[in-house]
Amino acid sequence: MARRRHNTQTPTDRRKLVEDFERRVRYSRETGDLRPLLERPGSLAWVVHPLADETELLAELGMNPEQCQSADAYWRYRDSVYFVQLYGARYGARRRPTCVYYCFDQQFRQDVFDVYLPRPIVTSSDFHQTFELLERIIDSGQIGQERAALKAQESRWIRHEEPLAEVL
Repeated sequence: MARRRHNTQTPTDRRKLVEDFERRVRYSRETGDLRPLLERPGSLAWVVHPLADETELLAELGMNPEQCQSADAYWRYRDSVYFVQLYGARYGARRRPTCVYYCFDQQFRQDVFDVYLPRPIVTSSDFHQTFELLERIIDSGQIGQERAALKAQESRWIRHEEPLAEVL
């Protein structure tokens, strides 16, 4: 049997990602907690962390909006699921320019986007703007090209060091 390339994503990989995503969404709908879901025309996201504009959820958790300096989402678009991480301007010690960065998760065979925002907190609007930008990047075929160009690494994540796009 041929050894699998470090940067491939097969239809089976995408199917597994979609099945896992659908399980998360189904659970949210069955429990009646639709707060993690961000719907867009043609796509759906399941957000992992509270967002600064989710006032009811923040009150329930005893948090304030300033604590929402990062958030992650599993985002289904077309035939795949992407992992999207947004970082506010004050998040972490290592700051990068306000851009979208790409990497590939070899373990889960998933495309991952790290997005560094110019604002200190993360809101649902930030996700919507990011998804709009990512839709254009994905539809252009750029992600397939980026993944194909990645060099094998021992790390779980193979990173493309140059930004894909600026964030406004």
